[in-house]
Amino acid sequence: MEEALKLQRESEDKVSACNRQAEILAARESKICNLEENLDREIKNKAENMIKSDRQRLEWEYKEYKRKASQEYKEKTSAIIKKYDTMTKTYYVELISLVMFSLIATLSQVWKEPVITEDTANFFSGLWSILVTGYGLTEYAGRSIAGVAEAIDNPTASAVLYWIICILVIVTIIGAVGAGIVYVSYRYAAYIREHQWDRHTVIAAVADLAVTMFLAGEIRSVVPVNLILMQVLLFLGYSGARAWIQHSRAERLYF
Repeated sequence: MEEALKLQRESEDKVSACNRQAEILAARESKICNLEENLDREIKNKAENMIKSDRQRLEWEYKEYKRKASQEYKEKTSAIIKKYDTMTKTYYVELISLVMFSLIATLSQVWKEPVITEDTANFFSGLWSILVTGYGLTEYAGRSIAGVAEAIDNPTASAVLYWIICILVIVTIIGAVGAGIVYVSYRYAAYIREHQWDRHTVIAAVADLAVTMFLAGEIRSVVPVNLILMQVLLFLGYSGARAWIQHSRAERLYF
């Protein structure tokens, strides 16, 4: 009986020792888990800080590279534009000089021809006649429209209204026609300057003048036409034909 109790106590002591050992192991395991969690958290924080630092550095480098590239692009573009403007201005000055020299040299010979002098006087005389006739028609239209004022019985009021209407009609017609002529001339000059102001136009104009200068008598003997008017019509024909060719080429390229 005593031996059984002794064995029972020994077994209880061993169970108790095993339980204490298990508690110690559990505590150690919990401590190790906490250490591992702290280590994982520390590694994660360090990794995030490193990634964040690298990302900020890369973003700064990218912005700096972009800024330098943009500045370099603007500088190169500005230099190219300045160079192009200089070349264009030089070409424009050379072209103007060539035109002026050609015109002066050609006109100095043209004015020696009596036929050219006569046709020039006739050309401007014809223009003046057209202006006078146009003004006469405008005045007639103004007086005709102002005739409605004659229906007023009061002579003074009728006369005042008559001249007011007449002047308004004349000014309106002359202003509208003048504005139309100025607008068309401006648009044509702008088109010539933008699309046709080059050596081909200069060659065409000078060749036209040269042919007229050397063949003025022969031309007048065959075709009784004003040579100055013929010059203007030929240049307009050249400009119109070249505009049609440019438009046709642009349509072919577009389609």
